[in-house]
Parts: sequence; structure tokens; C-alpha cells
Amino acid sequence: MNVNVKMRNVGLGVAATFGVYLLVTLVLGIYWSSEPDAFDPMVATAAYAKKVNQKPVVGYVSTVTGITLTERLLDKPGGFTANDIFPPGAWLDNMPAFEEGVVLQLRDFALVMRNDWSRSQSQSVEDEDLLVVQGQYAIDTDSWAFPSAEGEYDKGAQHLQNYLVRLTDTDATDAQFYARADNLAEWLALVQKRLVHSRSNSARVLARTSRTSISQVTPAHANPHHDRHNACRRRPGATATMCSSRPAASPTH
Repeated sequence: MNVNVKMRNVGLGVAATFGVYLLVTLVLGIYWSSEPDAFDPMVATAAYAKKVNQKPVVGYVSTVTGITLTERLLDKPGGFTANDIFPPGAWLDNMPAFEEGVVLQLRDFALVMRNDWSRSQSQSVEDEDLLVVQGQYAIDTDSWAFPSAEGEYDKGAQHLQNYLVRLTDTDATDAQFYARADNLAEWLALVQKRLVHSRSNSARVLARTSRTSISQVTPAHANPHHDRHNACRRRPGATATMCSSRPAASPTH
């Protein structure tokens, strides 16, 4: 008898522990699903320049914006969740999608920084820090370890900071930022491609969802003639001949 009581108490304890675990993960999941607040790039730039005691130059705002986006991506509640393999991060959907969107923009930013904004039309030498930055942001968001995605993105932000130190150094000439219209056009072209791709994906998902909804509402065995026949039989005074789904025979002459 005592053994049965002990087993029942153990079972109740396990169930209670599991229930508390589910409740805690649910609350954490809701908390972690809150997107970071939007920020003003100019305000963020002024705060960063004051913190590191630097004087903003051309290209400073763009670079600090990339650094700030990375920091907010990694330092928000729950950290980076797109590569989580344990709950509650592994159960989330909206937040990983949000993170992947931010990383995608950082990849495009790193690409134009390396290929266009840091190089003149006649210059072929790539900036060493920006070369590393593009590689760090190219790591798959699903990478959990060896390397971890968040660790590589953090390294990318550190190399952006290194580039910024050289960019603001008046005695150094190895870091440049060319604010030209054609360089801006390169980035806008990337943004346009991303938007077109996203719109096409949304249209395909919407079409697939609509087809699924219609198939669920309409039974596969639906027969319009059978439905009209049943409706006719329900009318007062209707006979089987009147409600026949076959057309009446034409009289012969």
C-alpha cells in the first residue's frame, strides 16, 4: 500500500514539475516574442560617438546603424532564437522570422559596404575588416554551434567597429567611405530585389492557403445535381418524376 502511495506521489510530482515547466516556457516564449523597439539612426549615432569618443565623418551613420542593428538583434530578450534547439526558442515562429529578416538586411549592407561604399571607382583593394564582416554575416541563421550564428554576427559587428576606428582616424587613409549616387543605387537595387522576392513568396503562400481553404470547405464528393434533387424533394407536393435530375424526354412527332 505504501509503495502505491509513493508511486502516486512521484507521479503527481512529475506532472506538477512538467506543468510548471510548460507554464514557464510559455511565459518566456511570449516575452521573447516582443520585437525590439525601433531606433533613430541619428540618435544612436550620437550616443555611440559619445561613448567611444569619436567624431562622426562621412559613412559614420551607416556603419553605426549596422553595429546597432546587430547589437539589438543579439541583446534583445531571449537573445538570438533562430538557431535555438530547446524550448521556448525552438517553439517560436514570428521572432525567428524577424531575426532572419534583419540578418538578410545586414548581409546586403555588408555586401555593398565591401564592394561599393568603401571603394572608389578606380580602387581595386578591398577593406580587410569589411571583407571579414561579409563572411561573418553570411553564416546560416540555423547554425547552433561550431560556429554559432550569434557568435559570428557579434564578430562581424566588432570588425565594423574596427573599420570605424580607421575611418575616423585623420592620419589613416586605408579606410574610406564614398557617398556617391551610384553607390546608393547599388544598395537600392538589392533592396528592390528583396522586396520583389518577398512579394512573390507572399503571393504563392496566399494562393496555396486559399486553395487549401476551398478544398476543406467543399467536400470532395459534392455533386450539384444531387444537391438540387434533394432540395426539390423537400418541396411540398414534389414527385420523384418532377425531381429527376435527368432531363425530360422530348415528345416524338
